[in-house]
Amino acid sequence: LRTFPGAFDKVFFASFVIGICAVLSFILVREVTGIVRDPKKLRLIHAYPRQFKTFLASIGLLTIGNLPIAVLLLRTQESGRDISFIPLFYLFYNVSFTLFSSFAGKTADHIGERRVISYGYALLAISYLLIIYDRTLSTLAIGFVLLGIALSFIDAAQRSYIGKLTGPEMRGGAYGLFNAAIGLGLMVAGTVGGLIWQHLGSTIALLGAVVIVVGGLILFYFHELADE
Repeated sequence: LRTFPGAFDKVFFASFVIGICAVLSFILVREVTGIVRDPKKLRLIHAYPRQFKTFLASIGLLTIGNLPIAVLLLRTQESGRDISFIPLFYLFYNVSFTLFSSFAGKTADHIGERRVISYGYALLAISYLLIIYDRTLSTLAIGFVLLGIALSFIDAAQRSYIGKLTGPEMRGGAYGLFNAAIGLGLMVAGTVGGLIWQHLGSTIALLGAVVIVVGGLILFYFHELADE
């Protein structure tokens, strides 16, 4: 964008080509299939274990505090940076997410998914605070790097932990409910967070997200106590 000012069409086209290549790479992936026989074809939420329902509630709340990356990138312009810096900060986020995803999975295997989830959301709150305090370019860059690390921890550990909260006969439905909770939380985060950002300012939106994440971590702590 610095070389070709305003050339968003070229940026989007390049992203589209890369995305198509990524989708085509799934041709090389072999699917592992299995059948779990169970006469009960449909389960309502109350049929799932209490620990799973508590976890679902805490993750739903935590996800509301997870502001969309597209909204967060607007902060770079508000801080007086040129629009060409937006892809750079998005690169910081993506690279850190990619590099730490494998590490996050291995860490979850060693110390447990619950601790990794807690660390991930704690890092998320810290990254928001750094993005708020955007007086220098390096502080803002570190904020987006930490954001990528945080979400790599969260994504890897949450999906692994879901599989341990239910038996094989409930696992498909559990992942469905989990994805529904994540989707609902992200929709609320994007809609409400965007409105607050637009009408009350980015600082209020980010501080509100920090408060929600802290509240979600407290609920997640009670989930841990219930599990023990």
